[in-house]
Amino acid sequence: MVTLMRFNIFLIFVLIFAYLLSNLYIFIKKDNILLFNNYLNIGFFLSILFIISLTMFPISTNLDIKHEFNLIPFKTITMFFKNGNIINICANVLGNTLLFIPLGFFCYIKFNGNFNKTLKLCIFSTIFVECIQILLPMRLTDVDDLILNTLGGFIGILIAHKLTYKITHAKKVIE
Repeated sequence: MVTLMRFNIFLIFVLIFAYLLSNLYIFIKKDNILLFNNYLNIGFFLSILFIISLTMFPISTNLDIKHEFNLIPFKTITMFFKNGNIINICANVLGNTLLFIPLGFFCYIKFNGNFNKTLKLCIFSTIFVECIQILLPMRLTDVDDLILNTLGGFIGILIAHKLTYKITHAKKVIE
């Protein structure tokens, strides 16, 4: 039930991000900078909302669950792969990676291609989320989440970098 509910939230945001990205592409082709900036800001805001909705709000109402910590790198990731449960692998390993891709993507474009500034924001955001989860009941604070979230932000940066490079290269060819 919990995994299905999180998957539904995840799917809704993925569809919204796909819509935003397609419109960003259209606005670039039409050279409409005002609408591009508006959609970029919406994407940035929604990427933060996406992270908050999946990390800060426990879906379970069972208050008997104690808070857990994992400070050993790759312990949880290894456990998921050893158990071979594809649902847990997708929900945790892929989910934590995909969670920060939109933030890395939209921040990179918003920060005019500043790789260091964007990566620092992704790292500090994931550290902030994990620190807040220490205070929340029914949450797991895990160093593997830091690793996977940062990886997701980095992938978002790479996608944005490739896209902006292709767009600027295409514009130079046209001119």
